[in-house]
Amino acid sequence: VDEITINYLISLIETDQRWKAQVTIDALPLNERQHSTIRRIECNLARRMANWNRLEELLELEIARSPDSAETAVAYAGALYRVEKFEALQRFLESDPIFKKTNPENEFEFAKHQVNAGLAALAIARLYRLYRSHPDSTKIAGFYLSQVLLAPITKELNAPEIISVGTAVMLQTSADTWWVLVDESDSSGAWPELVSSDSPMGLELIGKKKGDAVSVARGPGICDAQVVDLKSSFVFAVEKAQERLAASVSQDGPLWSIKAYKPDGEVDVDAIAGPARGRRKLVETAFDSYKKNKIPLSLLAKWVGTDLVSLLLDWPHIQYDLFVSTGTQEERDSAIEVIKPKSKCYVFDLATVTELTRYGLFDDLVKSLGVPFMAQTARDELVNVLHLHKRQSPSAMLSDSDSGLVMIEADPLAYDARTSVLEQVLENIDKCRVCPTIGPQRLAENIRSYAQVLDDHVIDSFYLCVEKEAAFISEDGTLRLLAKDFGVTDVAWIQPLMMIALENRDISLGTYVNTVVSMIRSGRDFTSVRTEDLIYLAKVEPATVSSKVRAMLDTCRRPTVDFPSAARVAIDFLRFTASSLSARVAGGYACQVRDALCYGRADLRERIIDAISLNLQKIYGRNGRRVKIH
Repeated sequence: VDEITINYLISLIETDQRWKAQVTIDALPLNERQHSTIRRIECNLARRMANWNRLEELLELEIARSPDSAETAVAYAGALYRVEKFEALQRFLESDPIFKKTNPENEFEFAKHQVNAGLAALAIARLYRLYRSHPDSTKIAGFYLSQVLLAPITKELNAPEIISVGTAVMLQTSADTWWVLVDESDSSGAWPELVSSDSPMGLELIGKKKGDAVSVARGPGICDAQVVDLKSSFVFAVEKAQERLAASVSQDGPLWSIKAYKPDGEVDVDAIAGPARGRRKLVETAFDSYKKNKIPLSLLAKWVGTDLVSLLLDWPHIQYDLFVSTGTQEERDSAIEVIKPKSKCYVFDLATVTELTRYGLFDDLVKSLGVPFMAQTARDELVNVLHLHKRQSPSAMLSDSDSGLVMIEADPLAYDARTSVLEQVLENIDKCRVCPTIGPQRLAENIRSYAQVLDDHVIDSFYLCVEKEAAFISEDGTLRLLAKDFGVTDVAWIQPLMMIALENRDISLGTYVNTVVSMIRSGRDFTSVRTEDLIYLAKVEPATVSSKVRAMLDTCRRPTVDFPSAARVAIDFLRFTASSLSARVAGGYACQVRDALCYGRADLRERIIDAISLNLQKIYGRNGRRVKIH
């Protein structure tokens, strides 16, 4: 294969021009496509497209050609997992291959696959060997210690009763105490305690028990010593890793250390609280930036150290609104026109499926509008979130509040509820037409810059819209504004979909109205309110002033509201209450309407009150029941 073609393909993939790369590869003769360099390039292309079936086929050939390649092995294990060939994956991981020219990151990734497959002992042994060979590496110490802390192993950490290969031995004389680590005959490493099992000292120690007397080399001669303690080599390495992390001046790897105690033995609260306070400040800064600049939700999730799905489910709605739409009639009408045609196809992004799952509307809207497309990378993201959630079940959380450091016990019921929601999101995703994404034929220069800030599943959702000539459905108002840069012209969000489903009688008015109330109460801005929504809620509770009506009317307080439309909806609602409900209830609603419409509009207050009074007078008449609203 000529070098120009190779470099051209590499540049196409690096600039995310997948369609051109695929066309170029397809045009190559079969013998050139089978070349190892081209095959690796095609692997990278399949990975970018999230075409896991094709990637698995290619990597099966590569792993047969280079079974000792760590990079290929990690990619092959990941591909088998993605295509759910779990038996083949189990056999491959159980083979526990030894890699040549590996790096710590690949060893760590392969070990995580082994842990996930129930092969924790093999994974810990792999990382133990890696750390033993690089005892001065803080990063590898963190890799090893993190897996020991997370992996479900117990037997391998128990203290042995008899000294064998992989045993740390404490020896003691009348004048000295020291540790010796008996390990494999071909072991290498720089721990001073390490001796090989076939060395004179190793041969002397193997088979002994605690309390036995031994003769071992110490200094220039031989001394008599007693075996006073035994521990697993894994535990010995854990202690070494903890020492390495404690001695490190900077963070390198997945773990780091803080000094939790002062020299006098007292707990150093400031040292423990520091990270919690720092995180609180980081989160506040990120949300303040979102409030001001309306950045994409996936980028906000990165800033606060979480994922998109968890961000939506844990949204701090009391302090911050989630930008869904501008709230204009024009925007809403345009969205309805986009989704009305029966022939139109749709792409749901991850935020949309998450929200539809929360509201329990996924099946109803799919029934009304048809089965949507979804990018494979969006499903992959949810699988990763669910996997991490199931691996981490904290017993408590440390946070910093205005009153100081607070330890909050984790609620197992809340954990189970979150697990159920995530599993339901995945189940709903699998009801979509999930597919890999090849992208558009031409990629504008400005689009490539978005790869620096947007997640793969977000970009792939845009690409899929272009590929399928589909409408983009997203609850992230910022993403819909960015869609045009990717060539996506038709956009909508959940509420217009609900309106169409209501019109088609696929959801009831009660379902629609209660979902709108849930959206408003969870800080989704802007959520539209109609007169008929308010009337429905007032009829449900005719003898009292409904708190749900108040939640809807409070949308009039928002500075983004289309005030003439909001005022018209509120006044029309008052006409209904005055003619159909008791004067007491109607008066309560009149006060709520007044407060909502006048909020932040002091210059219009008198005109608003006059308009309310005039409309009520038309219902009651000049000598009718008087409803006091001043």
